[in-house]
Amino acid sequence: MTRTRIAHVRKLLEDLDLDAFLVSHLPNIRYLSGFTGSNAFLILSLRRQILVTDSRYREQSRNEARGFQIVVSDNSLVDAMARKSLFSRRRRVGFEAHCLPYASYGNLKKLFPGTKFVPKFNLVESIAAVKEASEVAAIREAISISDRVFQEILDFIKPGLRELDVAAEISYRQRKAGAERDAFDVIVASGWRSALPHGKATAKRIRPGELVTLDFGCSVRGYHSDLTRTIGVGSPSRRAREVYPVVLEAQGLSGEDMQRIAAWTNLSETTFVLPPSSANVMVTSVSGPRLPSSWSHP
Repeated sequence: MTRTRIAHVRKLLEDLDLDAFLVSHLPNIRYLSGFTGSNAFLILSLRRQILVTDSRYREQSRNEARGFQIVVSDNSLVDAMARKSLFSRRRRVGFEAHCLPYASYGNLKKLFPGTKFVPKFNLVESIAAVKEASEVAAIREAISISDRVFQEILDFIKPGLRELDVAAEISYRQRKAGAERDAFDVIVASGWRSALPHGKATAKRIRPGELVTLDFGCSVRGYHSDLTRTIGVGSPSRRAREVYPVVLEAQGLSGEDMQRIAAWTNLSETTFVLPPSSANVMVTSVSGPRLPSSWSHP
């Protein structure tokens, strides 16, 4: 699997007249090598594939990055590349301009004065955009876990719980169901805080009748889900019930209608769940104009 991906990168190196490519973005390093550590560089040339990491990952890198030459450093990874002269014979080396820290770029130029470092954007991402069957399966599994946890959490949420309690329960249940970790920090925002597009969970306690926005996801084999819902705790307010027909009407808009709306306004995600009971949940979505978040959730 990684062999095919590496072959795609090497074809791009030939097309771009690059002798090698330096990967610094950790998700891309995992995509190409299987390595899941938190500190690494990956170097691909037409004939070599090298993973540079620190001594914490000596054994892990050998187990995960099969087929790669492993360079282990006790200090700076860039210094380790210099000691091994990994770029000394490379005329043109591409790098991830959107990810490589400026300090690392400066050190590379200083340590390898004979090499031209060529900025490239989204080279690996252009390959990863076309998903393999195994990737689609991981995404589907992550979505299934988050969707199942959402259904379970409806019976857990009640007045008096802190937002932090709900966030912790969501994280626990996702991992219990097979997720590696949360895809991002779980968002739980209740009452007035539910108007915050990305309001992180706090010690605020949930009150009867409040709306609670949940935004969470999980990671399965490095692939993420992302789910946003807003629920009414107890009996929703009159205002919340007035909004529901607007939400329902918005669902009937055609793609052309949405294109016209998007042309003049900045849409934001909000999803309402107005359940008469946890056993009979109605779910729909609504978008509000001129809010500082892109419209990204169903």
